[in-house]
Amino acid sequence: MSDAAPDFMAALGALAAHETLPDPAADHAAIRPLLDAVSKLPPSANAEQLAAMSAAVGPYLTYQGPGPLELAPGHSARHDIQNYANDCLQLPLVSFPPDLVYSLPQADYDRLIAPYLAWLETAADELTIDQALYVGMLRKPPIRQAFVDFAKRLEIAGRRSRAWINGVDEAIRLAVRAAERGFSDWVQAKSVLIDLLKHPHEMVRAGAARAFGVELFRALRTLEARGRGGAPSLAKALRLIARREADGGNVAAGFINGFGHRAGLRVLTEPSIADLVVAEGIDVRAWVLEICKAGLGERRIAANVEPWSSFVSDFFWADPDAVGKLVAMGQHRMAFLTASARPSEAMMPIIVRLAIGDDPEVARDARNFLRRLQMS
Repeated sequence: MSDAAPDFMAALGALAAHETLPDPAADHAAIRPLLDAVSKLPPSANAEQLAAMSAAVGPYLTYQGPGPLELAPGHSARHDIQNYANDCLQLPLVSFPPDLVYSLPQADYDRLIAPYLAWLETAADELTIDQALYVGMLRKPPIRQAFVDFAKRLEIAGRRSRAWINGVDEAIRLAVRAAERGFSDWVQAKSVLIDLLKHPHEMVRAGAARAFGVELFRALRTLEARGRGGAPSLAKALRLIARREADGGNVAAGFINGFGHRAGLRVLTEPSIADLVVAEGIDVRAWVLEICKAGLGERRIAANVEPWSSFVSDFFWADPDAVGKLVAMGQHRMAFLTASARPSEAMMPIIVRLAIGDDPEVARDARNFLRRLQMS
């Protein structure tokens, strides 16, 4: 393997040349750059090249070659290869040139996406399946139809109910409305969204909460708009979100996805909003911890919004006292993700505590994290 990055077609040829799955761990160093090159789809790609890519990459979704080192908590070189192959096989869903994909006959697109759908059905975790269904059903034909058919297969196999699949479509309609035309005023937004925060489907709750966050931010971001149109105060809105989070989950994550957008929870400290936080006596830190406590227990994660844990790790990464409170309330995974996001000396005692704690998976990941720090 030369130092120069292989181009798309050369990488395809090299992958297709493997008659059997490579076993030596050393092959990891060669396969990963090949898959990386394949993932960089050229604008000139045509349907024949895309079909060749699917055929060449497909076997690596189940690559079982050994890996000498863990590259991330719980992920070996084998997992890394599988993840790269997964990224490549998702290209028909997320990255192929739209003009090319949307002009394909349904049968041609079905053949193109078939290796990825087969992997989803046999090897993917439940959240990954949910994310693929949401993204695929959100697109136009032929992508949407392929994923509608895939959802029917899951229903027949008893892995998803018809009511759950219908909920995905309802979440999609809500997302499209929010993106394309929104709501004429707060009264209309309230009439549509408030009740949906209690919907039994996690994606509908999350989507409604995101739209609620978008509309509230629009109403509160300027001094001139505040107090007009019937929008609630920020403090009242945060109390509502906390209650609905306790009822079913995924509401706070959806709300911050909409209200904070790319800033996440840090939006509550930005100048346009921070004066409201002070004026209304809002304790943002306490509110975040309240949401974290409400989220204890097994809950299905909504695939249509960024998870709450990512907002928490970004907000509390330099607050060891808050992370200690996460540990104390039993949010061990969230505490580990936050403490290890940008590790500091102040976070090390917490990571050590988690490494010898009672949660076996978190303890394993914390020990691996500490081991890699020692090696670096």
